[in-house]
Amino acid sequence: MVQAAPQAAFGVLILGTIYTALPAVLIAFVITAPLGCAIGISMLKLFEPGPWQGAANGAITAAAIVVVLVLLTEGALTEVPDPGTIIFVLALIGIGAGSGWLAQRKCINWPEADA
Repeated sequence: MVQAAPQAAFGVLILGTIYTALPAVLIAFVITAPLGCAIGISMLKLFEPGPWQGAANGAITAAAIVVVLVLLTEGALTEVPDPGTIIFVLALIGIGAGSGWLAQRKCINWPEADA
């Protein structure tokens, strides 16, 4: 039976933080947030303010990131992906839509705050 010391678990947590959480935060601040802001600003210029814009902004931002990742890793879609991949991508876009809706309704309370 192998037993690990608490120091080993702490070391794994520290390395996990360095190699996963820090890049995720960097990607969020350098790529996702500016892209979402640009999409949100363009949506405000094109449409009247509405309660649907947070969800649409999140979904469009997530879809744009997924499309760029597919183009960077695969080059192009030459065939229809398997159902698991399609469900995974739709789930990512759904998470983006949900987080955009949550940010709009709960964090910034917009457009009701302007009324």
